[in-house]
Amino acid sequence: MNSTTSSFPHFTLLTKANWVRLNRILAWAMLITPVLQFFVRANLAHALLVDLGLLLAHGFLSLILFGMPKVKHKNFIFSMHVMGFLPHPLSLRHDFLMTGYRVALANFASLLLFIPDVRWLSLLFLYPLLRAPISVRQHLKGAISYALKRWGGRDIQQPGSGNLFLLFHHQLAACLIRSMNVIHSATLTDAVFPVVRRSAVISHKQTAISTLNRRQAGLPNLSSLGLDLLNASKLQRLFWPVLPLLTLAAYATVFSMQLYLLLPLVFVLHFLVSVTFTHDVLHGAAGFKPRSTEWILFAMSILLLESGHAFRQAHLHHHSHCLEHDDFEGSPAHLSLLGALKAGPTYIARHWLHAYRLAKSPVQKRWMQAELCAAILGIVIAILVLPWTAAPLTYCVFMYIGSCLYPITTAWLPHFKPDSSILGQARSLRGKIIPALLFNLSYHLEHHLYPQVPSYNLPQLADRLDPYFARLGVSVLHVV
Repeated sequence: MNSTTSSFPHFTLLTKANWVRLNRILAWAMLITPVLQFFVRANLAHALLVDLGLLLAHGFLSLILFGMPKVKHKNFIFSMHVMGFLPHPLSLRHDFLMTGYRVALANFASLLLFIPDVRWLSLLFLYPLLRAPISVRQHLKGAISYALKRWGGRDIQQPGSGNLFLLFHHQLAACLIRSMNVIHSATLTDAVFPVVRRSAVISHKQTAISTLNRRQAGLPNLSSLGLDLLNASKLQRLFWPVLPLLTLAAYATVFSMQLYLLLPLVFVLHFLVSVTFTHDVLHGAAGFKPRSTEWILFAMSILLLESGHAFRQAHLHHHSHCLEHDDFEGSPAHLSLLGALKAGPTYIARHWLHAYRLAKSPVQKRWMQAELCAAILGIVIAILVLPWTAAPLTYCVFMYIGSCLYPITTAWLPHFKPDSSILGQARSLRGKIIPALLFNLSYHLEHHLYPQVPSYNLPQLADRLDPYFARLGVSVLHVV
């Protein structure tokens, strides 16, 4: 039997050369089909299934045809190369194979994010996921380089080759924009927290909870409590907007001084300051004009690596539909602690999708798209500068870990097990030290009742509400 044929000698089409050609066709189909899907406005779910099928077929066929690179070097470890770590340089052919395997691993890890019971496993592949744009670019560059050599011997660095490579970048960007615009008519909470939605609907029907606001609770308007609660001192107005930048500078200083044990503490401070300031801005409680507010939300999106306008859209919906069936932000309150933790790895992406679906204004959607692209670009830049400094990528990892705790900090702790009363839907944590360390985010009930009051005035608001809470039988938790 000819060594180049398969185990079926009568089928001369099944030669190894033809299998290689078929594998190349699958590779190019992976690039062309998303573009066709974009133009025919294909259903996103069906399109992703086709793309996943092509990817699996191409990956398995490549593994069968070419196998693992055999490198005779004591520092070569196949698993380390697949994960994206490069302990030893490889030949161009082997490097091309390894980048393909990295792309396949990143796609496998991203697939885990959509399987509720095992999505926590995606944390094991966090670095390959973050490195995916680099792996895709390297593999595409190698694929186009080999193709051009077969077709005419031109080098990838020549102008025509660069334009071809740029074309594929544009096609991939078009597919990303297409995926943004295809949002199904079903409520997103069904796909994100199906158990949560069912429990939320049951709870809402059984207890008939009214929307959490001061009118429903029978509390006075802000004029009766004092409009001075909206005021800020000159120091507060000067210091509050620059505090996120000051804490960012502190993070950079600590990293440059190699005081790595202090990094988590400094980052927690930076994260709390940035989130609290953004929270005040989106409620209009920071004293900025509307136009300035839009740009400040965009700037904070770059710091937080998430969309400020999506944060505003979903958070204001949470205030107006608190703990209702379509309240994505409050959904983790109906989960157990473990369930809220398991929801963390994919929370920020699905939070963006929820907000994008809620947005009616094309302008707001464009802001969200721009902020999503800015966040992705920030992560790519952090990976590109990794050979010189790990500070940006470490910052991205810390920020991602912080976003994984959103279900706990923004919903589970302040809203867990709400009772049937209006004022029982949120908690209030009073004190001097702990609330100050949390930048007064623990005054959650007071914030829901009077969201226009800035965070630094929430303790004074709580003191003025104490007589009303005592009359209505509202209990608060006192800490140090």
